[in-house]
Amino acid sequence: MTRLKLGVIGAGAWGRNHVRTAAGLPDAELAAVCDGDAKVRERVARQYPTAHVTADVADLLGRAGCPSRNEHLGKCCRSPSTRS
Repeated sequence: MTRLKLGVIGAGAWGRNHVRTAAGLPDAELAAVCDGDAKVRERVARQYPTAHVTADVADLLGRAGCPSRNEHLGKCCRSPSTRS
């Protein structure tokens, strides 16, 4: 059976719980995590070394195997200095 690939957007205060839960699902794989905060990304990368950690939501969607990418979603997870 193929495991469901999951991506989590936002891994801060509440999001860290979503990441932990997704990583613990037996029939799923935590494929990617997106967060705009570099410190949060570093923490997630240390805790979940098999997950791809990024600041770009389009990258997350590609890693999680989403067939479509929404341009507006791509803006929600970038650092404030790169949002347009």
